[in-house]
Amino acid sequence: MKQKIFYINGVGGSGKDTFVDLVGEFVQVWRLSTIDEVKRIAIDHFGWDSVKDDKGRALLSAIKHAWANYNNGPALTIGEQLNSLGSSVGAVFIMVREFDEMIAMQKLYGGQTLNVLGRKSKPCKTEQAFLDSVPTGYRYDFEIDNRHSEGSLAWKAYYFATNSIMD
Repeated sequence: MKQKIFYINGVGGSGKDTFVDLVGEFVQVWRLSTIDEVKRIAIDHFGWDSVKDDKGRALLSAIKHAWANYNNGPALTIGEQLNSLGSSVGAVFIMVREFDEMIAMQKLYGGQTLNVLGRKSKPCKTEQAFLDSVPTGYRYDFEIDNRHSEGSLAWKAYYFATNSIMD
């Protein structure tokens, strides 16, 4: 099986991690995130307390945008991680919130886009900025509707794994 790359996004609480966990029950997956290194920087250099309130999210967003604008650091870090994985993993899910960054990485590394629609009713400020950044009419390669029961999400994960990853 050839490794497949999926750029996954959606507002917080939509079920992105749960979906990847469920897909992992059927095929080997690896999860990468453009924010992991940013969190480490925030903790080590800014004393961030790991709380994802509006203030914490604003700090993470500012660091990530500065790093991306300076040398495309988040995307380059993902590239290094992809290279280190080799081809043994069936699917790589890259958690990326910013629409323009998702499209840029897709051009660099290939792959497909996936959006998880969740039950959360009102996004926070940074999530709303993400939603506002998606061009009207943009069609993700895959859209997973998680506005129903978790059993429904498990079935969608099985279907996704068997029809979109296993060739």
